[in-house]
Amino acid sequence: MSERCNYRNIEKVLNEVMEYIPEKETALLEKLNNFKKGLCYKAPELRNSCICWLPFQNILNVHITSFEEDWKVKIKKIFNDDTDKI
Repeated sequence: MSERCNYRNIEKVLNEVMEYIPEKETALLEKLNNFKKGLCYKAPELRNSCICWLPFQNILNVHITSFEEDWKVKIKKIFNDDTDKI
């Protein structure tokens, strides 16, 4: 029997992440906005699967390569579901 993965709601996490990104990070915000727009074309059961989570993770990995700024640390904690320490 296969195990079912229970992912968090990607749209909720995406919105939380975007709240902390400074406006000067235009490239990151543009990529995330485009990603967010594309989610409406995904089936609901796919939105919370790795099919959507991996591209989201890849966008963050490309644009956030170190965690020397407070907003980057907060985003890492939100993504990792470690929000009780924000």
